[in-house]
Amino acid sequence: MPTPATATSPSPTSAKPPELAGLRPRTVAALLLFLAVSLGTLYAHLLTTAQSEAFVASMTRTTPTLSYFANKHNVLNQWFVKWAWGWTTAAFAAHWLASPASLKRRGSLARYTLATIAFVAFTAWFFGPAMMDRVRILSGGECVLPVPNPSSPLSPPQPGTTTSSSSNPLEPETNYLLPVPAALCYSHTVLSPESHPELFTHPGTPAPPPGFRLAPRIRKGHDVSGHIFLLTLAVLFLVDELALSWGLIWYARKKGVRPTLAHLGVTLAVSALVGLWAWMVLMTSVWFHTPDEKFSGYFIGLAAYAFSQIPLPFIDYLSEARS
Repeated sequence: MPTPATATSPSPTSAKPPELAGLRPRTVAALLLFLAVSLGTLYAHLLTTAQSEAFVASMTRTTPTLSYFANKHNVLNQWFVKWAWGWTTAAFAAHWLASPASLKRRGSLARYTLATIAFVAFTAWFFGPAMMDRVRILSGGECVLPVPNPSSPLSPPQPGTTTSSSSNPLEPETNYLLPVPAALCYSHTVLSPESHPELFTHPGTPAPPPGFRLAPRIRKGHDVSGHIFLLTLAVLFLVDELALSWGLIWYARKKGVRPTLAHLGVTLAVSALVGLWAWMVLMTSVWFHTPDEKFSGYFIGLAAYAFSQIPLPFIDYLSEARS
């Protein structure tokens, strides 16, 4: 009867996973993601499925779309992709805890730390504004506050709300787009005539309704696909972690050794998460963003992954590779 694999299982260096045409798993993953972005972009171009920024900004859960995945409020987007790095962190932690001792390496923790730094720097904070917001402003984007236009037949936002109920808040035909300093977009500051009266004295600005409060938004500019960036980074990071696990499981199976249920179960679950991330890369490529925004998200994700591979001086990577 096969015996469960333990910490004394064969060394991962002798249990490499099967390669595809001599390519390492992360290389295969990067190529498959590039293919997903390319095919999704081609499909969007041929069938004109990519939706405008203004339409996406105005979406609600009940907005009719051509596909379930074309609405940004779909369950997978709201509960998984929106929190993708949190799910990736949980998957990494579970995989680490369930793995045999021979697979628990400080190098993995270092790579996770560097990947998290890259994620935060691009999407949240980089010595001030996030790099993603900086790129958009530097590429011609403008920080604007959509103020309800009385001449528009569409309804203004309800008093006291922080979002516009107009169908296309970033379209000048719907709202008056009041230019405000970029720093207010960087900080996501909620503006009102009471908190920032000086902003509403701009010539031509309509009087906002009572209780008007709204955060400004960046319009135009190069809007890098944050989803493709994040999912590319997450897939490549997790594939790196899974490679040795699948190698150990593959090798143990050939030797008649049964892997522990916890290790096998977590490896399967994390692999399923990687599959979900790859699928959402394809869906994002089909329904959202312009071609250059999709590919820039992919290549910046590759760059962030490369950053996570930088060796740290206090970790003996060579010794870990031989363990």
